[in-house]
Amino acid sequence: KKSQGFTLIELMIVVAIIGILAAVALPAYQTYTKKAKFADVVVAVGNVKSAMAVCLNINNNVLASCDSFTEIGLTAPAATDNLDKVEITATTALITGTGKATVDSKTYIMEPSSTGVFSRKSTSTCIAAGLC
Repeated sequence: KKSQGFTLIELMIVVAIIGILAAVALPAYQTYTKKAKFADVVVAVGNVKSAMAVCLNINNNVLASCDSFTEIGLTAPAATDNLDKVEITATTALITGTGKATVDSKTYIMEPSSTGVFSRKSTSTCIAAGLC
């Protein structure tokens, strides 16, 4: 009678392939989850950016007129599991969102121009980490 089933070598090859796939997928999955968590920081900065854009439009794009939460009519976003704080720099009106340790404390910085256009600063530490 002929026996049916897998040989030990066939099973070892399958286990090796699964191990290789897991070794490749795990780092990608970790980056993906951090990127999803960092979305809290991006959304918080986006809300502040929207309020600042309205303020700049009303004040003829004078940055000094919109460089605090009081001037743009908001309160600072509350900290969450992933968001540590959002700050506005006086006179330059830079909006800096800082993540907590769950996202390696990376920063997301938006810079308004005198024309009212916002751009992400290259000094944002989330860029090199691939989070924003």
